[in-house]
Amino acid sequence: MAKAKDSFYFQNFLESIRVSKMAADKLQDIIKNYNHSVIEEDVAAIHEIEHMGDSKKHEMTREIVKAFITPIDRDDIVKISNCIDNVTDSIEDIIINLYTWNIKELRQDVVPFAELISSCCDAAEGLLGELHDYKKSKKIMDHIIELNRLEEKGDDLYIQDIRKLSIENADPYTVMAWREIYRSFETVCDCCEDLADAVESIIIANT
Repeated sequence: MAKAKDSFYFQNFLESIRVSKMAADKLQDIIKNYNHSVIEEDVAAIHEIEHMGDSKKHEMTREIVKAFITPIDRDDIVKISNCIDNVTDSIEDIIINLYTWNIKELRQDVVPFAELISSCCDAAEGLLGELHDYKKSKKIMDHIIELNRLEEKGDDLYIQDIRKLSIENADPYTVMAWREIYRSFETVCDCCEDLADAVESIIIANT
């Protein structure tokens, strides 16, 4: 069990991934109620959430700089913090892509992709909730396995969606735009798996 003075680090991880979850929830809302006329407002809203994530990351950096001893290796703390930040950033990138490619109507196969991203963030929250007690936790490896499974599902969705896009569309602009958008969805799943890999490497190195 982490010492009381170490709780800041693990709490910061949890608060940071909850920002990612907030971004994932906002993404789902935008996707399920897509309105091209308010996409600029959606970009601003998701950026505000991303800024909250940046603030949590800066809090962590300030704490590490002044800390004499940390509960896990400093490099590992920085790596996990960066992984979480990448999750939030990559969710924001999806909305930015919808804006920059001027997408007026969504392809409906992004709906399950957005739901998958929420599932990834839920699993990541569960994982980081166990990190403070990683040497004794009986659940932490289950969350790692689940994140790996979800990432594989993201790969499958990406392949299916790209194939369907290529079959149905002759317009090169549409194909280019949606390839980029699908890739941005898959990237979120990859970032969540990167987080799982970072935690797993800590477990292996310290047990």
